Amino acid sequence: LAPSREFIKEGELFVDVDKGKKKVRKFWLFNDILIYGSAIMGTRYVLSARLPLETITVSDIPDSGLSFLFTIIRQLASPSYCHLDKVQFAFQLKPPIKTKAVAASSQQDKTDWINAILQAQ
Repeated sequence: LAPSREFIKEGELFVDVDKGKKKVRKFWLFNDILIYGSAIMGTRYVLSARLPLETITVSDIPDSGLSFLFTIIRQLASPSYCHLDKVQFAFQLKPPIKTKAVAASSQQDKTDWINAILQAQ
């Protein structure tokens, strides 16, 4: 752990919502990095990704009552079109290489995560 690293927030978000799935992952936000992982054996986790805050942007994905079609840039201007069905409380994390669509369990949780990430940057 970096000596200047400060913990800000932790919680669960759904990942792969852009693929029609909702996998739960645990996220930890620090003043310089956002990390997330999947649970194994209760309170133990396997690291899925480590995202330096200076390299990511956050953007809202509007709630879609029916369907929502949008483009995710996965790698260096290589577009992928993903169909979202009834996605609520979602936002995008855009690091340089692979964009991640995630969703919170409520509008308040979504707002809290977006604000915390933006304030940490």
